[in-house]
Amino acid sequence: MRLSRRASGTPRGPAGLRGVIPVLQTPFGPDGAVDLMGLDRELEAVINDGAAGIMVFGYATEFPYLTDDERELILARTVSAVRGRVPVIASVTDMGLDAVGEKAGLYGRLGADVIMLLPRNAERPTHHGPSEPDGEATDIRANGSTSEANPTEVDGMMAGAGPPAAVAGCDPVRYVRAAAEGTGLPLMIQYAPHVTGLDITPEAIASLSPDRLFGVKSEAPAAFNAALIAASEGRMAVYAGNQGFGMVDALDGGVCGVMPGCSRVWAYRAIYDLYAGKGREAAIEAYGRFLPSLEMLHGRHELSMEKIELVRRGIFSTALCRQPVEGPEPSWMAEHDARLRSFRGSI
Repeated sequence: MRLSRRASGTPRGPAGLRGVIPVLQTPFGPDGAVDLMGLDRELEAVINDGAAGIMVFGYATEFPYLTDDERELILARTVSAVRGRVPVIASVTDMGLDAVGEKAGLYGRLGADVIMLLPRNAERPTHHGPSEPDGEATDIRANGSTSEANPTEVDGMMAGAGPPAAVAGCDPVRYVRAAAEGTGLPLMIQYAPHVTGLDITPEAIASLSPDRLFGVKSEAPAAFNAALIAASEGRMAVYAGNQGFGMVDALDGGVCGVMPGCSRVWAYRAIYDLYAGKGREAAIEAYGRFLPSLEMLHGRHELSMEKIELVRRGIFSTALCRQPVEGPEPSWMAEHDARLRSFRGSI
């Protein structure tokens, strides 16, 4: 994978990494084991849907519920199946500094193109064993509220999983330095203060290892992302997370792309292409038609609904989750499906 470079020769990041970069979900078979054939189908689907890159071990990948061996297996299989067609971003989620350096080096040896880091002061409770969305969910947001009404969620990790457990404080500078000592690959961080317990100003992020840290996956509002781009004087590539909510505003602010879930890359790609080709107004119109279904996806059922969509598309064999989840009620899923069909028919 070609890297852009500064005059010093320090790797900066995959050249031209712009567009839609989905966070993979982990497919599990009926026995609860990682389904490698399902992973192969998922990778082909997101690439065919227009992914510009692929990220593994985000919250949507259920990283707290995967063993180290499973993570190595998933990354090695991902690199093998992608075959260099798009960059592979592997997130290091360990808390200890020694482990961060070791894991960054390992993921590089397994073939990752970029290492993402998740510095944090909080850890979600763990859970072992698969769970099946049961369709018995209650208190569903009947009015399709927006992300502002449900701020403690990111990347498939919902507030319903319980409050973060406090851990030792994280020094982002030492965290990034540990990764840089473990690998020569370009680095990114994921900034998600509402689930990590770590608040960092745009100026502080921009000052983190300027020679090695080339990008940020930000779950923050568009104004924060624009401030981060300005603080780094345009050096830092910012990618909007939070399932692409407000993606047109984020693109207005200068982000390089969006990093949503993986079940509907085609939809984000259509909006992104409209913005790049026909301009903001065309993208706003399309995003407005997409938003009603996105509002129903984004929330406590997000993880299970994405897997249900992947099962329906013949990509996953089951919708099993290791993270405890509640599945959507049939009426909720039916309304979501109608909204998504309406959007698909309009593009």
